[in-house]
Amino acid sequence: MITTDQDYLISNKSYDLLKRVVTIILPGLATLYASLSLVWGLPASEAVVATFAALATFGGVLLTFSTKSWDNSEDRFDGALITTGYDPDTGLPNLELNITNNPNDLIEKGTVVLRSVDET
Repeated sequence: MITTDQDYLISNKSYDLLKRVVTIILPGLATLYASLSLVWGLPASEAVVATFAALATFGGVLLTFSTKSWDNSEDRFDGALITTGYDPDTGLPNLELNITNNPNDLIEKGTVVLRSVDET
């Protein structure tokens, strides 16, 4: 079983929330304020829009670091496909499947990610 004590930059729940804020909410608010400021003469439209853009950019940086941390971890895998030897007649590998997560969770997940391990 693969286990790690890795602490990620942000949790999955926080990542999902930050991604929504950075990709949908902040750009939406910036567009809304910019449009309404033209129509209603709201103050400091350039400063407000620039602030939203700066927050979205910084959030994107956090998402990038968090993604890199996750991509470099063993925790991103649901298990391993292990080559334990080769069939002498066909030359095909003998494979063993080692699932490290709850199989019920994998059914609901839709996509399973395995790492390949050659133990020959």
